[in-house]
Amino acid sequence: MAGAVTVAMPVASPAANIGFAGVLPGGSGLYHKPVVSLKEAKYNGLIRQHTDFSCGAAALATILKYAYGQPVSEADVLKGLFTVSDESMVRQRGFSLLDIKRYVGSLGYRGRGYRIPLPALEHVRIPTLILLDINGYQAVEKVL
Repeated sequence: MAGAVTVAMPVASPAANIGFAGVLPGGSGLYHKPVVSLKEAKYNGLIRQHTDFSCGAAALATILKYAYGQPVSEADVLKGLFTVSDESMVRQRGFSLLDIKRYVGSLGYRGRGYRIPLPALEHVRIPTLILLDINGYQAVEKVL
């Protein structure tokens, strides 16, 4: 049937996998296009933070996974960070940049800390964690 559209939406898919048939001129085959929800697209290429103290762990997991190809999750990084941190200090203040430096060192990477002016970030060419201080609230962000 010319011009007919067939839509297949499997229930098990995170969003959907839609197939179209007979929509292209001269085409009689079935064309598939995966569909991603806006929520999934927002976090594409990012590992999400799941606790109020794990912004550094999620940002570091994102860098390790997507920049260095390490198959890690936020939970893996948290577990590793606890092995190089003082748990009582983490409970009070969260993980420090020194904790993160020690952890990446345990993985064989070299972590370094610098204080640079904001405009200089434009010229940074390596995966970087940034400590933000917004009205006394500190959070870690990543830059790839």
